[in-house]
Amino acid sequence: MTEAIHAREIVKKLGRHPATALGLALRRDAEDEIAAWLIASVLLGGRTKPTTAMASFRALAARGATRLDAIGNTPPGLLIGILEAAHHPGAESVVGLLQRLTRGLGKTPTATLSAIAAASDGLEDLGAKLSALASGFGAQRITRFLQPLRDSWPAAEELPLDAAACAAACHLGWIGEDDADPSALRGFLAREEEKEGATPIPLADLEAALTKLGRRACRRGRFERCPLGDRCPGVPFDAVSF
Repeated sequence: MTEAIHAREIVKKLGRHPATALGLALRRDAEDEIAAWLIASVLLGGRTKPTTAMASFRALAARGATRLDAIGNTPPGLLIGILEAAHHPGAESVVGLLQRLTRGLGKTPTATLSAIAAASDGLEDLGAKLSALASGFGAQRITRFLQPLRDSWPAAEELPLDAAACAAACHLGWIGEDDADPSALRGFLAREEEKEGATPIPLADLEAALTKLGRRACRRGRFERCPLGDRCPGVPFDAVSF
């Protein structure tokens, strides 16, 4: 493990989770912000650049369209126009998915995302209920949506860390090769925070930064591309398949 690089530095260098960057406080009782994150997470799908997705979200926010009821009540053509003006790829399909999600949620007995989570018996049940909301809302999109909600929804606590984040954290010596459970990275964070006496870093922020690091270098053994430069541990990464 290198002593030269710390979690806080990696987050500062590689960026926070998009939900944090957008100022969304995803508390258990913050239904409007959780619903706004659902919209943002859909915008982040596919090959969309995060900067484009966040610009699209802010464009929707400027028109009051980051609430699911607003998505449902706004003509599709207007929403498509907002996204196209923000240069969002596949605007028509994105709007279609958002409006299907709105309709699907409206057909549930509770009509709130948090209530669906509270009624779920673990991660598998939660994933199935979210998938049933709309066609096109599959495992990859659901995973992206749930990642920053691990600390808000007990059923989401079981969601494994992103594979690229695991590779990066393992290469840094922060977790073991088989530690895909979030508790391993939480344990590392707790130890580092105790040493530094600093404000805790949200797990979602560290996972997002490590995911970028892992995809760029660690997971493929391309250490010459490591954005940490000479502060990278530089040890060849012989990981098991995550």
